[in-house]
Amino acid sequence: MVRRILVTGGSGFLGTHLLRSMAANNVRSDVLMAVSREPNEETSVVQHFFADLASEAICARLLEETRPSHVVHFAGAASVGASMLAAKETWRENFNNTFGLVSAIARMEKVPAFIFASSSEVYGESCDMVGDLDERVAARPVSVYGRTKFAAELAATDLLKGRGACAILRFFNAVGPRQDERFVVAAFASQLARIEAGLASPILRVGNLSSVRDFIDVEDLVASVPSVLSYLDGRRAAEVAIFNVASGEGRSILSIVEDLRGLCRVPITLEVDAARARPNEIHRVVGNSARLRRETGWEPTRPWLATIARTLEYWRNRATSLRAGNVS
Repeated sequence: MVRRILVTGGSGFLGTHLLRSMAANNVRSDVLMAVSREPNEETSVVQHFFADLASEAICARLLEETRPSHVVHFAGAASVGASMLAAKETWRENFNNTFGLVSAIARMEKVPAFIFASSSEVYGESCDMVGDLDERVAARPVSVYGRTKFAAELAATDLLKGRGACAILRFFNAVGPRQDERFVVAAFASQLARIEAGLASPILRVGNLSSVRDFIDVEDLVASVPSVLSYLDGRRAAEVAIFNVASGEGRSILSIVEDLRGLCRVPITLEVDAARARPNEIHRVVGNSARLRRETGWEPTRPWLATIARTLEYWRNRATSLRAGNVS
């Protein structure tokens, strides 16, 4: 059966990678649609739409026009750090947009299968109480970002439970080309690329290096979505399923700096920048994705050093263009 898959957040970091991957591997000839701020030239086979997801009425019209059999909700705020300075905007992007969309979906006569992109930030204080996090660990968010994501999880659960197949994916830290400099690996890679290009002094500015996080290649992360879509196809109107999407490996920020330094073409020194450190940061956040692997067969496959090499190469290309005057 040909599926009609609607992806929100289609022009974002995760959405762009997901749509490109799905378009390239669309052996089923599914109809791919996206709610995007702007169409991406690399996903020209995708039908793009524009909609204010916070409006239930607008979402209802969007759903009537697109008639999706599956909805993948990626739209939302992306940066945990930025959310600290923009609580109102983060609540609108993460909660209001989800509530408007899910409310409209719940009113449909035939409810599409639904995937919500949540975050490991929902675990919050629980991270300091357990080892590797699985889905049984209590959500105890401490950040604005984590609270908005968990509230959206609850809304989706309350409105869709028993109405249609639904899954919540708790994403850990994605890494890859096109991610912006608010994120730690991209921040380091962009600095190193500018240093190599002679656009900056050979000083890498860093924040807290002792924190441990679970980083996963963005291509591995988005590959979880088709696996979960297939899983949901056999679970109409079932319980809401929650899956961690994680590598299962903890890496300190210091180790990432050293890995990138090993790829850098020029010698550098480190300088601690207090502005880059988050106050009251949780020390260790590492996920257990055994349930996702067991239930869907998904596995992360990209080697870590290849992931950061691709990321650094992306920023090298940008630095070359910047030096040539082609990038602002």
